[in-house]
Amino acid sequence: MDRFRAGSTLMNNADILRPEDWCGDMTVFKVRQKGYSKHKRKDESEAPLFIPVGMDVIAVENKITCVGNHVELPDLPEDLKHPVNGVPPYFIVNVMLPRYEPDLNLFSKNKVDGPNFSVIIYLLMTPETRASLQNLSEAPPAVRLLKRFIEDDSPAIRDRFKFMANTLNSEDVDMGMVVRKLVVDYNMKPVLSRPQHSFHTDNKLYFEVDVDVNIFGYLPCKTFATLRPVVDKLVLDVGFTIEGREDDELPETMLAVVHIDSLALDNVAKPFEQHIEEDARATRNEREKHARWSRRTTHNE
Repeated sequence: MDRFRAGSTLMNNADILRPEDWCGDMTVFKVRQKGYSKHKRKDESEAPLFIPVGMDVIAVENKITCVGNHVELPDLPEDLKHPVNGVPPYFIVNVMLPRYEPDLNLFSKNKVDGPNFSVIIYLLMTPETRASLQNLSEAPPAVRLLKRFIEDDSPAIRDRFKFMANTLNSEDVDMGMVVRKLVVDYNMKPVLSRPQHSFHTDNKLYFEVDVDVNIFGYLPCKTFATLRPVVDKLVLDVGFTIEGREDDELPETMLAVVHIDSLALDNVAKPFEQHIEEDARATRNEREKHARWSRRTTHNE
């Protein structure tokens, strides 16, 4: 199967997303603390369990899932490219966003597939998370919950994946009164992805969550369609976590927070097949260039 390099759709687009900007501000998101069922207290998260290492935006004619089968993830040292206590080093989040206009039809089912964007975020396990997984008896509750989330495919645990977004410049963007109210009302509020998600893993290198906005319903799809023309002006921090409920699962800890600065979807998203072809050509050219350099160096010696 042809693959493209993870992060390659945004390479050389420093004005859109710079590598040093991938990590967002964790301090703005409040997560559940021990005793939450009694006092409902939330506070800042501890250090995230993963760090963002790349991002892609692709355009497809129909939704694409299990993108881990289509990407070549960044190579890791031999001792890091294996699961730790059952948890793979990479965590992939694939958010499927409709490119078509949602249709509110009371007499038929709403459309749930068609032209889409896939916004793909690649997260890499931190050394601290790796060390905690190697010593589970002393691991923080969030690390033990992560292990359960990866290994237990029942809805009781998998339906706890949630995300939240902080719009940093909503006051500076003209988005209309109704949409602005929705953005303000849901700003920094966690949203469970259930049941609009699916999960995939190769049991070695990656675990993937696919979040399908197409089936969130008419209102979320309409909101995104309205926001789409101004997405390239928005500055966002987007966070992911696994919901802790019992005290032995708390406090929650963010999986990661990703900074997204003025992402022009329509400008950066290439057709999927076109990008695979172009990236394969670029990879071949790089290998040929390296081979010529190696031959020249050997000849000079």
